[in-house]
Amino acid sequence: MYIPYDILLVTGVIDPSSNEEVSMQKAVMLGIINSANGTYVNSVTGESFPIPVAMNAGLIKVHYYFQL
Repeated sequence: MYIPYDILLVTGVIDPSSNEEVSMQKAVMLGIINSANGTYVNSVTGESFPIPVAMNAGLIKVHYYFQL
C-alpha cells in the first residue's frame, strides 16, 4: 500500500550484529547502510536489502510526517 508523505525521518537502524538500534550516522559508519546503492546490509548473514524493504521489515525505523 502506498501512502504519500511529505517528510520521512529515520529514527534508528537495527544493527544486525547486536540487534540494538543505532543512529543512521552510525549505521552508515558501520556499513549497515550503503548509501551509494541504497541498501541495508546484514553483516551477519551477508544479505542486502533495498532500503524500502528494510523499512517494511522494521530494520530501519522511520517516522512519517504528513502535511494535511
